[in-house]
Amino acid sequence: DNDLWQLTTTLDEEEDHLFRYCVVIILQPLCPGNPRRIIVRQWETHLLPRKIGKNSNSSETDTFGIIDNLHRIQRGWLTDEMVIQFKLTHGGVTIYKKKYSEHRLWAKMTPLVKELGHGTDEDINQAEESIDIQDVRDRSGSWPIVEAAALTENDCDRKFQDQFGIEYKKTEDSFVIFEAQLLNPSSVAFLVDIYARGPGTSDNDIPDHIGMCYIYPDNFKQTIGKLRTPITSMKFQPMGKLTVDYLMIHSTPQLEMDFSLSYRNYWADDWKGLDVGHRGLGNSYTKGHHCSSIKENTIASMRDAIQHGADMVEFDVQVSKDLVPIVYHEFNLCVQTKAKKG
Repeated sequence: DNDLWQLTTTLDEEEDHLFRYCVVIILQPLCPGNPRRIIVRQWETHLLPRKIGKNSNSSETDTFGIIDNLHRIQRGWLTDEMVIQFKLTHGGVTIYKKKYSEHRLWAKMTPLVKELGHGTDEDINQAEESIDIQDVRDRSGSWPIVEAAALTENDCDRKFQDQFGIEYKKTEDSFVIFEAQLLNPSSVAFLVDIYARGPGTSDNDIPDHIGMCYIYPDNFKQTIGKLRTPITSMKFQPMGKLTVDYLMIHSTPQLEMDFSLSYRNYWADDWKGLDVGHRGLGNSYTKGHHCSSIKENTIASMRDAIQHGADMVEFDVQVSKDLVPIVYHEFNLCVQTKAKKG
């Protein structure tokens, strides 16, 4: 069974052994004598870990992430690696040709250059020669990792990309994110392919490959910013432009973590949560009175929230120049109340 992993080990029978299952990527050292790098991808995050007790002789097969019928899995934390997030919002993909105005678009991001020492021999050989872009698309290495998600019901979880990437909807609320996990951003560039399916086609039909563009390490001037790069056809004709917001997330220096605690929030199955009054039960920015006619962050809004059954209230505090705390949300005076005469 390819889904069943087995390992034989020796444990002290007089002690209880606590453990959790995890999924990791092991990167071999770049230089002899250096330790291997272990990248935690997923791990079990139940409040209590698994336990092999004294004189335990259980032969049951465990299922990753499931203990007592509860499924609890979280992503790993950053150690030596870092994450770059690329966000496509409304206007992120612009195609100039009118023939594609009614087409549905897909985008796929591929690491163009493997990090030195973590690729295959073929990768290293190709570093000295011209790279066949189609070969880069076809090869699927284990590192660096690129996952994608969209603000839709079916694609809201980050996962590995399909053959033609993830759909980018040309709507005002469109949101697609690519998340790249890597060690050295200066050694990895990204290839972005744009595919299109015309009206009347289904998701099972092979889309047209209408363009591509590149994101190079030199494009990252800061840890957060916006990038614009031209989209060209296979014949290097201008097709459009790609606009992405990026965020570079580094690991916390000297932060040591292990699997002993999950830090998971505990929610009892029969607990419906707390009803919290946001800035009391006030309203300062909307024209209508569908929320409340009382100004937010006021004593009146706090009282109104309690009278409507709130378990607690939340409010904002700013500190004045002379260090006096004031219940107020904005940094500037921008909310006014009407005078008696309007």
